Order: sequence, then structure tokens, then C-alpha cells
Amino acid sequence: AISKHCIVKGEQLLKLRCYLEQTRKEKRQNRYEFIRAISNLKEPPTTSNSRIWISPDIIPDRDFFKWLAGFLDGDGNLCVYEYKGIFYSRIGIFNIFPSAIITTARRIKGSITISTGCNFPVWKWICCQKDSEFACESLLPHLVIKKEQCKLLIEFLNIKKTKIRDQSYSFDQVNQIREIINQIKHLNSL
Repeated sequence: AISKHCIVKGEQLLKLRCYLEQTRKEKRQNRYEFIRAISNLKEPPTTSNSRIWISPDIIPDRDFFKWLAGFLDGDGNLCVYEYKGIFYSRIGIFNIFPSAIITTARRIKGSITISTGCNFPVWKWICCQKDSEFACESLLPHLVIKKEQCKLLIEFLNIKKTKIRDQSYSFDQVNQIREIINQIKHLNSL
């Protein structure tokens, strides 16, 4: 049922299916070989690149956003933050497997970086600011864990749209944005 939706673990799923189709005797004989094969597929690929640019070339559909929402709920981040008096937002996903990150970048514009500070590389995709509203609105119906953070991010983006270019936010808008930041921080800490 899930094999047609697998992007990152498709090969592992195929191996598992072959294993499950074996007889009890075959399973007993092939168990360690199967475990080694699955373990080899789990090892993250290594790379020397630190930044990759991929232009979106696939129109995202509803199934993609369902998949991305599940991925974002597990390995993602929705936040609003203030840096040097300027307010920013971020939608990001992180994983040790590049296929999920590249799949996302081929559908929604964003930047990909690879952090190699750990024992293995961590691939990161951050949504382009101008596509944040589209991404949030498309993800909202499918999110489970981070639904409230997404609603708060949409609220921030709506405030940002009302700001007149090259003018400061009003006192009330600044307070409203800072409250959004606090609420998102609280929800992310749960």
C-alpha cells in the first residue's frame, strides 16, 4: 500500500517485501544476509558539496503535499524569528538522505545546504521566502503535529503583506509578531 509513495526508503521496502514472501525456512537461512542488505541501504551517502541549487521542474500535486506534511511533521521546522530588529520566517526540512530533500527542491523553490559537522552529512532544504505562503497554505490541510505552527506562520505572512515597503511595522504589529514568535517557540518545545 505504501510502496508507490516511498521516496527515501523504496529500496528497503522492496527488500523487505522479498524477505516476507520467503518460506519460514528461507527466512531463517537468509535472515543475516537480509539484515546486512537493509543496513547497507541505511548508510547516508557522503558528499563534498556544501550548497546545491536545484530549480523546480515538477508541479507539486496534492499527494506531494501530503507526503511533505508528514515529512515536515517529523523532520521539519516552521518558525518566525527576529534578528537584528528584522523579522524572518522559515520553513525547513532536514534529513541524512538527499533524495527527500532533492524531491522537495524539485517542486518548491528553496536552498539546499549540507552540514558535515556531525558523523554524517545532514541535508537541509529551506523554502524560498516568496514561496512560503504557497507552501504553508498547501501543507496546512495535511499537517498533524505542526498544524498550529503553520497557522501562526500564515498569520505572520499576512502581517508582513500589509507592511508598506521601506516603512517600519507599527507598534501593534511588532507586538503581534513577537507574540507569534513566542507561541511558535512554545509549540516547538512541546
